[in-house]
Amino acid sequence: MSTQRRAVTGMEAAASAAYALSDVAAIFPITPASHMAEKVESWAAAGRENFFEHPVVVKEMQSEKGVAGTLHGCLAGGALATTMTASQGLMLMIPNMYKISGEMLPGVFHITTRSLAAHALSIFGDHQDLMAVRATGVAMLGSASVQECQDLSWVAHLSAIEGSLPFVHFFDGFRTSDEVQTIDVINPETMRPLVNWQAVSAFRHRAMDPEHPAIRGTAQNPDIYFQNREAPNAAYDALPGIVQKTMDALAGVCGRQYHLFDYVGAADAERVIVTMASSCETVEATVRALVDAGEKVGLVKVRLYRPFSAEHLLAALPATARVVCALDRTKEPGSLGEPLFLDVQAAVAAVRPNVRVIGGRYGLSSKEFTPAQAKAVFDTMAAPEPKTRFTVGINDDVTHLSLPVPAWEPAPSQPLTQAVFYGFGSDGTVSANKVAARIVSDAAGKFVQEYSWFDSKKSGGLTISYMRFGEAPVHEPWLITSADYLACHKDIYVKRGYDMLDRLRDGGTFVLNAPWASVHELDAALPAKLRRAIAAKHADFYVIDAAKLAADEGLGPRINMIMQTVFFRLTRVMDFDEAVQLLKENVATVYASKGADVVARDQQAIDKAADALVRIGYPKSWEHARDDGAAPSDYAAGTGTAPAVRLGSVPGEDAFIKNVFRPLDELRGDELPVSALAPDGIVPPGSAACEKRCVAYEIPAWDATKCVECYECSLVCPHAAIRPYVATADELAGAPTAFATKPARLPQLAGMAFRIQVYPEDCVGCGSCADNCPAPGKALTMQPLASQLATQKENLAFAQANIALKDDRVPTDSVPGTQLQKPLLEFSGCCGGCGETPYVKLLTQLFGDRLIIANATGCSSIWGAYMPSMPYTVKPNGHGPAWGNSLFEDNGEFGYGIAKAVKVRRRHLTDLVKRAVGEEIPSATTFVDPVGEDAQQGIAGGAPAQTAPSASGAGTPTGGTPAFSPTTTALLRDWLAAADDADAAYDLGQAAQRALQAERERLAESDPARALADEILDYGEMFGKKSVWAVGGDGWAYDIGFGGLDEVLASGENINVLVLDTEGYSNTGGEMSKATELGSVSGFTLDGKPTPRKDLGRMMMQYDYVYVAQVCLGADMEQTIRALREAEAYDGPSIVIALCPCISWGIKGGMSTNLRVAREGVHAGYWPLFRFNPMLAAAGKDPLAVDYQAPDDGLDDFLAKQDRFASLLARDPARARTLHSELSKDLAREYTELEREVKVYEPESN
Repeated sequence: MSTQRRAVTGMEAAASAAYALSDVAAIFPITPASHMAEKVESWAAAGRENFFEHPVVVKEMQSEKGVAGTLHGCLAGGALATTMTASQGLMLMIPNMYKISGEMLPGVFHITTRSLAAHALSIFGDHQDLMAVRATGVAMLGSASVQECQDLSWVAHLSAIEGSLPFVHFFDGFRTSDEVQTIDVINPETMRPLVNWQAVSAFRHRAMDPEHPAIRGTAQNPDIYFQNREAPNAAYDALPGIVQKTMDALAGVCGRQYHLFDYVGAADAERVIVTMASSCETVEATVRALVDAGEKVGLVKVRLYRPFSAEHLLAALPATARVVCALDRTKEPGSLGEPLFLDVQAAVAAVRPNVRVIGGRYGLSSKEFTPAQAKAVFDTMAAPEPKTRFTVGINDDVTHLSLPVPAWEPAPSQPLTQAVFYGFGSDGTVSANKVAARIVSDAAGKFVQEYSWFDSKKSGGLTISYMRFGEAPVHEPWLITSADYLACHKDIYVKRGYDMLDRLRDGGTFVLNAPWASVHELDAALPAKLRRAIAAKHADFYVIDAAKLAADEGLGPRINMIMQTVFFRLTRVMDFDEAVQLLKENVATVYASKGADVVARDQQAIDKAADALVRIGYPKSWEHARDDGAAPSDYAAGTGTAPAVRLGSVPGEDAFIKNVFRPLDELRGDELPVSALAPDGIVPPGSAACEKRCVAYEIPAWDATKCVECYECSLVCPHAAIRPYVATADELAGAPTAFATKPARLPQLAGMAFRIQVYPEDCVGCGSCADNCPAPGKALTMQPLASQLATQKENLAFAQANIALKDDRVPTDSVPGTQLQKPLLEFSGCCGGCGETPYVKLLTQLFGDRLIIANATGCSSIWGAYMPSMPYTVKPNGHGPAWGNSLFEDNGEFGYGIAKAVKVRRRHLTDLVKRAVGEEIPSATTFVDPVGEDAQQGIAGGAPAQTAPSASGAGTPTGGTPAFSPTTTALLRDWLAAADDADAAYDLGQAAQRALQAERERLAESDPARALADEILDYGEMFGKKSVWAVGGDGWAYDIGFGGLDEVLASGENINVLVLDTEGYSNTGGEMSKATELGSVSGFTLDGKPTPRKDLGRMMMQYDYVYVAQVCLGADMEQTIRALREAEAYDGPSIVIALCPCISWGIKGGMSTNLRVAREGVHAGYWPLFRFNPMLAAAGKDPLAVDYQAPDDGLDDFLAKQDRFASLLARDPARARTLHSELSKDLAREYTELEREVKVYEPESN
């Protein structure tokens, strides 16, 4: 038996068999499956051979639909093929899954199960995607743990070959896919004898080949289709036996025996749960504890879900079973029950009708499934009349399906060391914990389990990591509730209301990364609730200023290795000196590409970490600590909640903020009942302003004496956390002493005072504003938050309360003009230095109160609508962007549909207004009422008029005498003339609605004119001109959604598109898209992309009637503003492609320098700037403007500043130089071609 123990993730475990038994892996990035594909690619790039003695060919396609077609083609061509996907990606594969199964081809789909987007998107795990493909004919085999991911992956591939049918191998997204566990790793060579090589040969000889031609995929008629569909029945009937035979053979290799259905529990069990995937381990732990207590309970683990073998299920089910409960991790609205329940019910009822079968839902979107919940299910099964349909794990106060959950947890199966880490996205905590788990597993020989919870933010969000260490395998897939070690890696968390200490056992160790090293400082800094918790838990309390140590060593925000050293020092899960040495070796490996200096600084920080720890001897008085101003009764017996104003709290909070936002923000979302949430998932805008995360270490300090009033800091800020304020003398009365100002320089603001104000609790400290500040000597410098917070909070409060917006003084065709508008995208959860948000923020400042955004799934949909923090907000009048998301692949069509709806509704309003003013409307919409002459009398003057049916059913005039007074009629006529003028249309529309309201008040209810007024008023929101924009990243526009985008732009419809081009799939980890440039290293192109980027802009220019612009905010802000305004003004399709630097680029100076780096890229010709305006061509002018100069010689410097290019130069200098040389030639050629096109478009001189 050839195995070794190693700590791996579920995806890495599953990848081994996928690699060994596949010729081709067709892939497309999607969370959380991407890392499995990346593991396969890394093995292929390293030259690892599969069972067919060559590296696997890995091909990224433009979408999952493309992947499925490629998979089908590979299999039809005789190559064994696999893929890895989840959720919406799996949905796109369904048509091909039918084809692959119909043609009996042995492909394998590895699925990290994930929620589907319904009322909302969720990247987290459940079985909605899995159940959507159960009818396609693929076999479905599920793994419950990381160990099973490896073992059953082999079973899936081997059985697919043997049975000549496709398999889905599934395991729970995140809970299993990303969990690190110590497993027994199978040596692939020991599995080679299990391969049915005759079946492999038969499969290859069945391939499409002109030397033995055959026709497949024919078109059939009713006479034979049915029969042909039944023909594979025998293969499906035989498949369960094949799978079991393969499981038996696997047991001979590794000693682990699996069955199609495995039973654990009492031999005479009366209550049995049937479930699959990770919930099996939770229920099994519950079963063992309850059986030990004398209860007759059991569990049937479903391994092979399709084909569903009733025979094998019944063989596993104890004869004593009285009640069986099938648990489904999915929801199928409108059905009689969820899929597993219906399968189990049908199987049991046919043979054992006396057994009651019930069903329940659990764990949607990775909702925690605990032993207590499993016990709740067993408890309801014991009732005389158990609920036949239920949910568990939530509070359903609407349909009352939820079960009460007891406060119960089984004793650990073994002595464990347990640790919990509260980290900050991008501080390295999650990755460091995975490193630590592997070190302890591989070096100390312990069994480990590491699981990290994090929100959807790519960086800057909360992360919570859970680690268990034991002497035997750890089978506890639920969160830790009694940790030996708990660390808070971000000091601000102590003020956010998180009940962190609830997870610490009595006497456990608590470590806080903070600058407060004395009891006196901690008394002032820590909320009383936390001090009471520390004392109540008798915590061994330590403080370390890891942020300062990291800063001193030049590590920026990366505190991960410092805090990991502290963990090893205080837990002693292994020899500390050995752990330190292994951490240093890991640093040398991981950061090798960043240079020896970076490695040395990290290693020095590791050496200094232990000595920086300060043990806190807190006083006994902390047991009864209270915040200033609190009544003693609030804290009787150490209970109660601190009444101090919490970060971000606002007076007069509305229901959403109070009942939804606050609980979610304080990690109490699991407590929310069903009734707290809107059934359609719609939420109000503007809640991000209440968050006040206060996560920056440094924020910008403004020096009025150096400021040149360029307004650029406000424009480039990704979070709208620094803004200009312009005040009159009266508004400045009573200003705080530190509220510095200077005379406003713009003539439109003469006599006023100017100030740049930071929003200290909303700033994330990225430094973009300071780095980009053009003032000599810098008007903005980054200063420690602690030195600025109190002063700037006071200054901001004064400005917000006393200084009105001056948004009507300066036209929005300039940087100052746009930045005097309120940004209607503020305080989003985007990364520090994000290159995307400044463009969308600018869009809201240009068109925000009439803006509709159709947003493709991706980074911009996550930072744009991450529950509960909504950064899109409104103006004082309540108007602001309306935002919606459909899918990743259909955003162009989604936006097109919105534009069509706006056009149809506005056309109807126009027709109503024309009727009202007595104008004829097109005959296609005219309707002659046959009722009679009386009904056709003019409404106002008695003259005859045609009538048309109204929504209210009353006749309304379609031509002739106006329906209303001359004043109202004049307003309506003016509106018709100005309907396409955004400002005038809105103002006239508001006046017209007021006039119509007055008209209807004087008209009798029976008067048709009143009905017409009501109908016009019902369409009142359409008086204003809407601006519809489809917004998304390059993954959408260049790849998965390109077909739809092309269709929409080619349609000629008046719709605008903004492409946020990060040159890769930023939201899933920076994988290659067709926007990725030649020579770049990214996911699925580790050797440098061998082809140039897709020239989307120039492609769209070929239509001649599409407005096209390519912009870069860092290089030319005025050109960016001009392009967005021109695009919106163009009465036709427009597309603006914006370069958006991203953290995935690995900019060596950090994201604070992203604007400077982007500017250098434009100067080097890397990113051409141009505008193509068909309106100019129609006017006889040159439509193409090239807005950048010929490339300079700075390309090499530009590439060297980014890891995505520099890493290849370090690893393979020859290839890098070749690719970079080709890129240089391509860029020079592109500039030449653009200049030539300018000449082509130039009008002929007379």
